[in-house]
Amino acid sequence: MDPHFKAMLEAEAAAAAGQQAPPLDSLPPEMVRAGYVMQRTSQNTRAPKDVVTRDLQVDGGAGSVGARLYTPAGAPEVTPGLVYFHGGGFAIGNLETHDGHCRRLAAYSGCRVLAIDYRLAPENPFPASHDDCLAATKWAFDHASEIGFDPARIGVGGCSAGGNLAASVAIDLKADPKRRLVFQMLLYPYICPETETESRKRMDGPLLTKAAIDWFVKCLAADGHPEIDRVILGSNVDVSATPAAYVV
Repeated sequence: MDPHFKAMLEAEAAAAAGQQAPPLDSLPPEMVRAGYVMQRTSQNTRAPKDVVTRDLQVDGGAGSVGARLYTPAGAPEVTPGLVYFHGGGFAIGNLETHDGHCRRLAAYSGCRVLAIDYRLAPENPFPASHDDCLAATKWAFDHASEIGFDPARIGVGGCSAGGNLAASVAIDLKADPKRRLVFQMLLYPYICPETETESRKRMDGPLLTKAAIDWFVKCLAADGHPEIDRVILGSNVDVSATPAAYVV
């Protein structure tokens, strides 16, 4: 294991020594979300401070949703733009949990980043999050001049569940002649295979346990939905004509 991750996990284990975390199924979603905010905030240290942020409302699948625009210091009036979707199993996470992460993306790339506060399950089951992210990406194209995006250089990105959302948006937009994505940044994207992978069979944690995955899947409630192929189900999905993807 990477020594930095190993040290982080050991520190968290030491801090939690003697404490038994209750099963996620026994907690209301808002309590799980509050714990995730605390965890992420404690880890988001030393994020760049010179990134300018602006909160705004963008189109979602059933009304407007929140978003945050990150502009790196000294950026010209127009830069490439990344529409970013946070992770959290489609059920937890928000603009604050990934604020430091998005600041780094903007500062280190020199690109503007638009983070989307999409609706969360289980209150908003599948495909609410996917609908929000697709509508928000279309909004970014249609309002590119207002947010400093170069409409010819717009990409999508996300981590974990957000990587799933980004890949799904890329597939949804591949036939849209007016909104041509040029890039996907997929950080450990949650992709649903038809068969259980070896890592899923062998590993139960760290951080992401089998019980947690089961809870997230239950919250999303995508199984059996007629649009389930939109969550990138293995080899049945045609990814031809989608933009180049950088997969971490």
